[in-house]
Amino acid sequence: MLALDVKPLMKQRLTHTCLKYIKEAYEEEKSQAQAGNSIPPPNVGLMVLICHLICNVDLSKMDKMVLHQTAAITVEGLSSSELFDPSTAFDPKNTTSKNLVLVAILKLLSVAPHSVPVSIYTYCSCKG
Repeated sequence: MLALDVKPLMKQRLTHTCLKYIKEAYEEEKSQAQAGNSIPPPNVGLMVLICHLICNVDLSKMDKMVLHQTAAITVEGLSSSELFDPSTAFDPKNTTSKNLVLVAILKLLSVAPHSVPVSIYTYCSCKG
């Protein structure tokens, strides 16, 4: 919806609404980490929402803290068992979601590399 010819004010409202939801999810994961609980990777719906937002919004206008939070969740999505389960490797929905995660990370690396956690470089060097 953000990619369509939408007026800037409506795009800003949609982004603001999505960011509130993303921030709540991020704070919940952060509190689980501080409590010492194991953190499951983000669910696919949250990943698609974040990646869609990253791909369709001007990242230079986003707050640096919010950008860092969305980047951290996106990088965590690389380890999502739902997205990269070999039994669903050829599922069209899964393939689209994988592509969206990778495109969002590529945009973050090219537009705002300071926001991407260092763990992405470790992850990429281990896989390659």
